[in-house]
Amino acid sequence: MQATNSFFAKVQRGEHEEAATFVLTLVHNLETRLWGPTRELRGSDADQVLQSPFVGTDLYRVQQPLQQMKDTTRSPLNTEWFLVLDKQSEQTSTAVIVNIEDRVVRSVRVACPVASRYLSAASVGHPPIDELIEIANEEGGGVLRD
Repeated sequence: MQATNSFFAKVQRGEHEEAATFVLTLVHNLETRLWGPTRELRGSDADQVLQSPFVGTDLYRVQQPLQQMKDTTRSPLNTEWFLVLDKQSEQTSTAVIVNIEDRVVRSVRVACPVASRYLSAASVGHPPIDELIEIANEEGGGVLRD
């Protein structure tokens, strides 16, 4: 939980510096959605681990419950693009931008403060994820940064 709150705080700082609109939606289970990086997750135990349908799944399988939730709730949630916090996220202050179209999974690691901006840009194709992967590999040691 603390790692997620820390991620939100870093994204919020980055978005405030750019005067950006908050675009992140956190889905940690299929009943609760928290919008925007200003939100914090709270629990009775500060070290509480979120019980999530996404834990231990690969990137392709993460999309399936998202798609089910979208279908059930008629949500405008885009399930072709999403951001994943993984085991590496807390240690490196990064997340993974994921794109799944026609069962093809493409992903690129991104620094937390700019994750929201890069996810928004990639999802509208400016630049496409293949170009972001290339930039990350050539200029950021495998991570998108500013």
